[in-house]
Amino acid sequence: MTTKSPRYYYKGNPLKQLRAFCAVARNGKMVDAASELFLSQSAISLQIRALEDAVETQLFERRGPRIQLTPDGKKLLDMARPLVEGID
Repeated sequence: MTTKSPRYYYKGNPLKQLRAFCAVARNGKMVDAASELFLSQSAISLQIRALEDAVETQLFERRGPRIQLTPDGKKLLDMARPLVEGID
């Protein structure tokens, strides 16, 4: 049995990943999403990367500080937004 490192506990938490994903999509910048969620920019970035690894696709096109959703990212946002808003 393997245990997850406490340092990366959020990687196994899909709700936190989806919440970060929705915040980044809404704000257009990871730093603004981090501020909204009271997290560091690097924590948001790691959550997005873990989510992209889990769904095996790129969700954002990164261009400097601003990022845009890919077509797959738009599809996921349409499914994730009601879920996250309903839970919050």
